[in-house]
Amino acid sequence: MKSLKGIYLLRDMQTNLWNGSKFYATNILNSFFYLSLKEKNRNIYDEYRELVNTTCKRVYKRRPNTKVAPYETFYSIYEDIRDNGFETDSYVKFGPGRKDMGNLITDGQHRASILLYLDIDIQIKCKGRTAVPHYESTDFVKPKK
Repeated sequence: MKSLKGIYLLRDMQTNLWNGSKFYATNILNSFFYLSLKEKNRNIYDEYRELVNTTCKRVYKRRPNTKVAPYETFYSIYEDIRDNGFETDSYVKFGPGRKDMGNLITDGQHRASILLYLDIDIQIKCKGRTAVPHYESTDFVKPKK
C-alpha cells in the first residue's frame, strides 16, 4: 500500500465502519459521524455508538478499551472547529485498515466528518499517513489561532 501524497477531495476518501460483527470499508460520506451532522439527527450517532460500544472488542496498546465518545463530546468538537478553526496539531490519519483494505481513515474519522460537513468540497493535504485541511481550498474552515 502506497502512502498518500498530495491534495485530495476529502469526500473521495474511504473509512471503516463496524456492522456489529466486523469492520468494512466505505466512503466517508457513509460515516455515521458525518450523517448525524448532515441529517441533524443525533439518533444516527447514538445508535452507531451503542453498536460499537456493545459489540466491538477493540483493544489498542496505548488506549485500552477505547470506545466511541458521547454525542456531546463529538458535538463540542464540531462547534469548536466551526467557531474557532481546526487545531494546528490535529490531523486525520490514514492506514491500511484491517486486512489491508487500502488507504482508510484510521484515526480522526470524527474530525474528517466535521470538515466534510462544514464544506463538502474541502480538500485535504496528505503527507505519508497524515492529512490536514488544505485551507486554500475552502472558505469555511480556518486554522485555529
